Amino acid sequence: MSDITTVLVVGASGSTGRLVVEEALQRGLTTRALVHDPDTLPLDDEPQHVLADIERLRSTHGT
Repeated sequence: MSDITTVLVVGASGSTGRLVVEEALQRGLTTRALVHDPDTLPLDDEPQHVLADIERLRSTHGT
């Protein structure tokens, strides 16, 4: 069994990223989703989200 307990999904609001987030949550992993807008994650079991503006790296912060 893996020792990984937390994952960061880059592009979590995209078509593939959404699937990765859902699978990680189903596996019981602490899931952090890197997104521009947390409202674009239509999930019942909400992951922790990290907001990012690639043009302003200092704007990156977690919630």
